[in-house]
Amino acid sequence: MPQAFKYRFGNMLPLRVPARSSNRSLNGAARLRRELASPLVLNTPALRNAQKYALLVHHQRIGSSPIRDPFTFNTALKAAERAAFNAQRVFSNPRFQERLSRLPEGHRVQVKREYLKLLKLAASMRKLSRLDLVFHRQSPAVLDRRSFNALLIPRLKSPRGEAFSIGMLDFDHFKKRNTRYGHLVGDVVIKVFTERLARLASRHAGFGARVGGEEFQVFLPVSPRKMKAILDEFRVELARETTAEKFERVLRKERVVSQRPLIHPRHAKKNWEPLSFTAGVTGMEVHNRIVNAYPFFHAADVGLNRQKARQRGKTTLVHVK
Repeated sequence: MPQAFKYRFGNMLPLRVPARSSNRSLNGAARLRRELASPLVLNTPALRNAQKYALLVHHQRIGSSPIRDPFTFNTALKAAERAAFNAQRVFSNPRFQERLSRLPEGHRVQVKREYLKLLKLAASMRKLSRLDLVFHRQSPAVLDRRSFNALLIPRLKSPRGEAFSIGMLDFDHFKKRNTRYGHLVGDVVIKVFTERLARLASRHAGFGARVGGEEFQVFLPVSPRKMKAILDEFRVELARETTAEKFERVLRKERVVSQRPLIHPRHAKKNWEPLSFTAGVTGMEVHNRIVNAYPFFHAADVGLNRQKARQRGKTTLVHVK
């Protein structure tokens, strides 16, 4: 069958016009595109939000804090990564490739374009998560686990040879406070602690993250022994700033009413106890391009659990072999 050509007026360059395809090949392309990502998946609110975020990255409008709700963003990020993973799994299937090779060239391009679109969507979301949540610090007082790891890895891979320390912190008796004084008071407790922890980390050129209900991580570019001394001093300062009288003023400022009085009129044992935490610290005096940070997280977590079992309100130092 002779190929059809259309000539552009002026330079007379040939432009190939794709031959008309049958409805069967068109339906085959549509089926393959649906296998990559079904319309039900593409039309979910989470993936639509991901597409909106990706447009911001594409047009480089990331300086105005597009992430207003971290929960919505995390849901959109997971949806985009799940769609990209499913598309990769389907596209690498030999049977899918065989069916794709039977289609006309124009329809093959459409299917591949749909595949690349899903991969680029996930890549844009990951880029935005690094730029916005880490470098622009659009998240609340401290980072989350994902942002903490994204900021930590480049610091450990740098060949500067500086000292570093990683600390795992666990709030003491947080659930007991929640039960006794109410969840609203517990929210204020977390807010006060995160703000003070963020100030401590920034004062020493580091950063912190909340990785659980009452669990936190801290990175400081100092030796482990110095970080232990810093956390011990921070614990004393925190206890001094969160006595019953001072915390009552904080609750009035936040317009939160406790279920029970912080100062009991009869039983001193039921009085409010100043905030405290238990910590496990590890790190190195000098490092050079550390690729895997898991041994340090594991060592700090083991030290934290041992110290909690032994005596709360202390900091233990763990060495990584």
